[in-house]
Amino acid sequence: MNRTHALALAFALAFAASACSDDGEAADADTDTDTDTDTDTDTDTDTDSSTCDGHDPGTRADTYPEDLNFHVGPYLMHTTTREVSISWETIASGSTRVEYGADESYGLSADGDVGTMHQVTITGLEPETLYHYRACTAGTCTRDLTFATAPLPGASFRFAVLGDNRTYPDQHRDVIERMLDARPDLVVNVGDIVTDGGNREEYKIEYFDPSRPLGHLVPVYVSIGNHEVNSDNFRDYMMFPPGPEVDYPGTRTETSFSFTWGDVFFLIYDSNGLYAPVGEWKPERFLWLEQEVASEAAQRARWRFAFMHHPPHCNCWEEGEAIGVREAVMPLLREHDFQAAFTGHTHDFERLDVKGLLVYVTGGGGAGLEPIEECRDPVIPETQIYELVHHFLQIDIDCEQAAIQAIDVNGTLLDEVELGRDGSWTAK
Repeated sequence: MNRTHALALAFALAFAASACSDDGEAADADTDTDTDTDTDTDTDTDTDSSTCDGHDPGTRADTYPEDLNFHVGPYLMHTTTREVSISWETIASGSTRVEYGADESYGLSADGDVGTMHQVTITGLEPETLYHYRACTAGTCTRDLTFATAPLPGASFRFAVLGDNRTYPDQHRDVIERMLDARPDLVVNVGDIVTDGGNREEYKIEYFDPSRPLGHLVPVYVSIGNHEVNSDNFRDYMMFPPGPEVDYPGTRTETSFSFTWGDVFFLIYDSNGLYAPVGEWKPERFLWLEQEVASEAAQRARWRFAFMHHPPHCNCWEEGEAIGVREAVMPLLREHDFQAAFTGHTHDFERLDVKGLLVYVTGGGGAGLEPIEECRDPVIPETQIYELVHHFLQIDIDCEQAAIQAIDVNGTLLDEVELGRDGSWTAK
């Protein structure tokens, strides 16, 4: 595994390079065509978030039909109670249209720009509602597919987390197929979705093709990894809320952002490059982070979870400490009562206790696993459990408790934790 970190050179002026690092580098490619995404941060006011009845919206897909009409997708992106963003890519340029409605007769449609990268945001939807849709370019349409809008506060739901699926698409597909059994309402990937972010075709081969049946029906959010090398390919494919635009002037970064789903505030943070303070100086991205963790949307949510690529510690690579994450980001999360953080970068499963904050390393999405000889025995103090295995996390959200399970590619339960709203947890 290549351990050369191209981004670490600049970052080393502020902090030691991440000790959990294995990076690639590549040149940027296409420019971002995502000009029609929404600016809604999903601060729904339909229901008082202080109340919770734990109802099940009942909008999960029952089956996951795979459609192969288009080069990539269609795949669901940022979704709120009122909107959904849908993308797909074709080889030949053509018109862009999504037909949708309560059943397979559709009856409604939304158009996008003519081109090869097709991106449509549908607005005016009803909360926690299942819709049928099909994506069309020129004379070709997909089979009947479905999407569901986000639930209102008070609902129970399930989401899944995985990371580091790059390089070996067959192994990634195996993890996705196991995840489909869990029927998640949404998914967060903690990064390194491709080996070389500057190679556009890798997004299809390593990321979109293996996850095609999932992406048709379930919104997947990505916390950018080091292997994406901040390429324009990443932003071209993604449709996420805008973040701290000053990081990359002139672009919607789509690499640091937040959104609310039901009673959960999801914080996605780009832990690449200069993301943490240097002495008294703070980069704009970190100033944005300080605002987000203290925001009304975060603090009124019953649950607050953070996602980033690099972990604060890891047992299976050198000293396992990303100094900026450990010394700047984690204290900020603890200060603002986040109940858990999810990371990747190290290709294993680890559950950590980082000064009272529950932290996961979930880098078993398909990439080559860490060599056993690079893992320490006894484990570092922060690591409560680790396994060298391909896996994903399943998180069930209810009013007062969240059940977090680590499930390997064979369906074996590796670990189970019951997490309380006060941040305390019990391993079962």
